[in-house]
Amino acid sequence: MYITELEIDNFKSFGKKTKIPFCEGFTVVSGPNGSVKRNIIDSILFCLTLSGARGLRAEKLTDLINLNTNRNSAEVSITFSDNTKIRRRIKRTANGYYSYNYINDRPCKQSDVVEYLAKFGIKSEGYNVVMQGDITRIIEMSDGERRKIIDEIAGVSEFDKKKEQSLSELDIVRDRIEREELLLAELEKRLSELETEKAQAVKYRELSAKLEYYNSCLSAAKLRDCEAELLGIATLEADQEAKLFKLNDDKAAAEENIGNLHNEISSLDAEINAKSGDEYRALLAAIEESKGKINLAKQNIARLEQLKETKKTQIDKLFGDLKRTETKIGELTDEIRNLSIDRSNLNMELASLNADLTNVRKTLDEKSSSVEGAREKLTNLMSALDEKKDVKSGILNEQGLLIEKSRLRTEEKSRLDSDIQKIDEEINEKSGSLLESRKLVESLNAEKSLLDGELSKTESKLFENKNALEKVISEYRKYERELMNLEAMQRASGGPGGRGLEAILGMDGVYGTVRQLGKAPQEYAVALSTAAGGRMQNVVCESDQVA
Repeated sequence: MYITELEIDNFKSFGKKTKIPFCEGFTVVSGPNGSVKRNIIDSILFCLTLSGARGLRAEKLTDLINLNTNRNSAEVSITFSDNTKIRRRIKRTANGYYSYNYINDRPCKQSDVVEYLAKFGIKSEGYNVVMQGDITRIIEMSDGERRKIIDEIAGVSEFDKKKEQSLSELDIVRDRIEREELLLAELEKRLSELETEKAQAVKYRELSAKLEYYNSCLSAAKLRDCEAELLGIATLEADQEAKLFKLNDDKAAAEENIGNLHNEISSLDAEINAKSGDEYRALLAAIEESKGKINLAKQNIARLEQLKETKKTQIDKLFGDLKRTETKIGELTDEIRNLSIDRSNLNMELASLNADLTNVRKTLDEKSSSVEGAREKLTNLMSALDEKKDVKSGILNEQGLLIEKSRLRTEEKSRLDSDIQKIDEEINEKSGSLLESRKLVESLNAEKSLLDGELSKTESKLFENKNALEKVISEYRKYERELMNLEAMQRASGGPGGRGLEAILGMDGVYGTVRQLGKAPQEYAVALSTAAGGRMQNVVCESDQVA
């Protein structure tokens, strides 16, 4: 790709729109000093953004606008061989200036132009444009610096930069991989801990369910036994009350019979006093019979009284058993209530553990974005963990672990607070240093302005002395070439080296000098001899031992 046309409008000394064609191959612009040859190069540098205002011999970009046309804008466009057109326009305003860039008449940013030209190896720091004095500088620089220029032109330096960038990115990736491996190892360790905790939770849930079931069964059995015992006591009490009521009835009847018998005895005594003889004996027999009945009735009464006392004792014993049973039922009720409270406490502890487990799961989800397999396995384990509980000892252990974690987090928070305080102090120190740096930058900018002024003066003097320097350099090179030719002629005629060199060439293992062994076309012989200088007389040997 090469430039086919350059169009300049109101740029520097070009007040009118000027089109300059460029043919394929070399295009030479010649003329005396002051004939604006340099302005053509400046317009190309300006359009392709390859140089700033300083490089274009101006204090600011608005100085590039022609002052004789009373126009406040300047424009340069370049057309390339592939019909690509790059155009740049600068416009002066009351507050400064505006710069516009176009690629194929489409507005774009200056960076877009730089990126587009970089694709073809055209860079501001490259050697696509060789300015006045660059050739002399290249000739005078060292071999290493000249090699860097060749690498830069050939594009090798760009690949070196890309290689260095790739190596640095590779180091970063390696660091990230190491961090991820550490994180993965920690996650695996945490996963094993969670598996242990899961097993404890499973065991706790099973034992808790069994304990709850057995407690409920025990309470139900005790309650059924107490209810059955209470029902039996109530039935026995009713039976005893019925028997006691019957005994009271029998006692009342017996007392009534005894009263009747006493009345009969009184009447018989009266009759006995009134009567005697057989009738008296009959009465006595009747009295004895009545006395026997009375004694039998008294025995029955005594037996019934004893039976009454026995039944009363049994009723008191049953009443005591009933009271003890009620007390036992109250104790069982309190025990059931305590078990319910313990169950509620266990559920609350389980809820807190589930909340902590949820927090741990969230933390693991945030930190295991690159460990999808482990996170999936962990999620499955967590879902299984939600269905099971741990035994009470496991909960206490987990509580101890949580307390220890809380302590560690508190220590970590204290450490982070101290780090934050140190960082704040460093920020304050850096702020003071930044203010000092800003003052230093301002002073340096002021010094830079002075140096820029001196540099402009020096450049003007340099331009004045450059022509004289070039004449001196051309004369120096002329004399240098003559000197090299004389040296070459002297060596060809057997100058330095002479007989000593001939003696060396006669030794075994010596092939000859570089001049004798090397061959080149005739038109390049003088140039190679001049470039090689005294090295043409270097001797080539078979090995280092011979040398």
